[in-house]
Amino acid sequence: MKTPRFPLRALIGLSLAALATAVALPAAAGGGPEVARRVAVGGACTDCDLSNRRMTGVVISRAVFMRASFRNTDLRASELTDVHFIDSDLSGADFTGAELDRVTLRRTVLIETRFNGAEMMHAQLMDASASRASFAGADLTGANLSSADLSGASFRDADLTGANLTGANLSGADFRNADFGRTNLSGANLSRARNLTADQLEDACGSGATQLPRGLTIRPCRTMVVVRPHPAPRAPTPPLPPPAPGRRYIIAGETAD
Repeated sequence: MKTPRFPLRALIGLSLAALATAVALPAAAGGGPEVARRVAVGGACTDCDLSNRRMTGVVISRAVFMRASFRNTDLRASELTDVHFIDSDLSGADFTGAELDRVTLRRTVLIETRFNGAEMMHAQLMDASASRASFAGADLTGANLSSADLSGASFRDADLTGANLTGANLSGADFRNADFGRTNLSGANLSRARNLTADQLEDACGSGATQLPRGLTIRPCRTMVVVRPHPAPRAPTPPLPPPAPGRRYIIAGETAD
C-alpha cells in the first residue's frame, strides 16, 4: 500500500491546527502519513501532535508551536521561516538539509534530533535539551545556544562563527573540524569534549567559569564598550546688531530778552 499523500489544494490556507488534524490519520504500511511537498502553511498550533509523520519539503512560515510534538517526524529539506517552537518535543526528528530561517527552539526537547547540513543562521536554541543531537555540517552562524544541554552532541564540520554558547553544557560533544570564529563560550562546560583543539579555540573566547579539557586554554571575552562620539560644539551665536537709532526731535524755543 502506498503512503497516503495530501493534495496541495486541500492544504493551502489551512491553519496549523487543521494541518495537525489532516495528518493525524492512521499510519499506512511502510510509514506514517506524508504531507505533500511545497505546502505553505502558517498560524498557531497549541498541544498539537505531529509526531511520526513524513513532512519532507514542507514550507512553514510565521507559525507558533506551543507544547507541540514532532517526535520522530521526517522534516528533511523543509523550509521554516519565522517559526517558533516553545516547550515542544522534537526528539528524534530529522531536519537534515532543512532551511531554518529565524527559527526559535526555546525550552524545546531535541534529544537525538538531526540537523545535519541544516542552515540555522541566527537560530534561537536557548535552554533547549539537545543531548546527543547532531549538528554535523550545520551552519549555526550567529545562533544562540545559551544554557542549552548539548552534551554528547555532534558539531562535526559545523560553523559556529559568532554563536553564543554561554552557560551551555557541551560535555562529551564532538567538535571535529568545527569553526569557532568569535564564538562565546563563557561559562560553558566543554569537559570531556572530543576532537577539540587549541587552534580551534584561538578565535573563540570564554571566562573563568569555562570548563575545558585538560591542556586547553581560552582567552577571556572582552566586555564590549560602546563609544559614542561627543557632538561637535555649536558655533557661537553671533551678537545681535545694535538697535537702529530712533528719530531725534529738535524743539526750538524762544529766548526771553
